[in-house]
Amino acid sequence: KVDQWMNKDEQLDSDARKKLEDANQENMQLKGLLSETQTNIAVLRSDMSQVKNTYESKVNELTTEKEGMMEYVYQYDNLQRQLQLLHDANKKLQDTNDHIQGMVDMPAIAMNSPMPHRRSIQGN
Repeated sequence: KVDQWMNKDEQLDSDARKKLEDANQENMQLKGLLSETQTNIAVLRSDMSQVKNTYESKVNELTTEKEGMMEYVYQYDNLQRQLQLLHDANKKLQDTNDHIQGMVDMPAIAMNSPMPHRRSIQGN
């Protein structure tokens, strides 16, 4: 019986050692995976930092470009308004010039009589 008990005890010791070796091996594998995962996280953080820097740089570039375009649009609109004002003033000058030219071309007698044209010049 003692031999059986000893064999059984040795078998339990052997099983316990096997389980301990398996647990140690699994522990080492898990430590390796943890180390690899931590390395991957560090690489991803570095990549993410580079992407963030590239993004911020692009945002600044696009903001500057947008501001330039807004200035261009403002200047373009301002020039359009000035051009329209000049066009309107030129038309008025041409109309006034045509009216004056018509008065100069009238016979001298018509110039001395009261003219409705003079009222229309003052109305403009």
